Amino acid sequence: MRSDTINLINGDPLTGALDRFLAKFGTEGGLLKNFRTRLISTAAEDLSGALGHGAVATFPDQPYLEWAYHYEMPDQAGIDSVERQNANDYMEGASALHEMFRNFAKRREQLADGTGGLDFEAVTAIIRSIVTKGIPRDERIAEWKKAISLGQFSKEGEEIIPDYDHAEWRGQTNLLATLEKPEMASGIPVYHFHHAAAMHRDYVLRELLPQYGIYVI
Repeated sequence: MRSDTINLINGDPLTGALDRFLAKFGTEGGLLKNFRTRLISTAAEDLSGALGHGAVATFPDQPYLEWAYHYEMPDQAGIDSVERQNANDYMEGASALHEMFRNFAKRREQLADGTGGLDFEAVTAIIRSIVTKGIPRDERIAEWKKAISLGQFSKEGEEIIPDYDHAEWRGQTNLLATLEKPEMASGIPVYHFHHAAAMHRDYVLRELLPQYGIYVI
């Protein structure tokens, strides 16, 4: 079953993200043969599309959006429509990441610098205040940097927060093709990332989804 239409309830009009999405994947074809989408109105963006992330374009990627979608076949879905508040999903994800990093620090104490350790409840308010701001991505990044520099997420602030540079990561990926011996890849971080991603993908497709009666062939 797929979502038939989606409607923007509250939030900034995606600041060009939707246009970039459509420019990349088009209004016909794309990642799925039956992917299709069209802009119905400029005031409340209504889209029509196929199953998957493509059916709702960039709506799940904007942390501050509130939106809803209606099922094309509600009888099969068991419900007619669903309302989403992205901020709630982002808060749940932030909580899970906080727990993961805290557990890692406990198991690898030699890698912890002692500045962390704040309970998630202590940082919940500042996180929600940032993810619910309907501002462009670069401005949200600036908000995260400001909060980190002020020590709102840790016991001490960070004076210098470097910008994310994807070139270094892509450079490591290109380096893999130039190695003299395959075993040399074990010393390159990007290899371990791709290895872990492949293992996670296999788990989702072969174990997790079949538990819910979903089989990808």
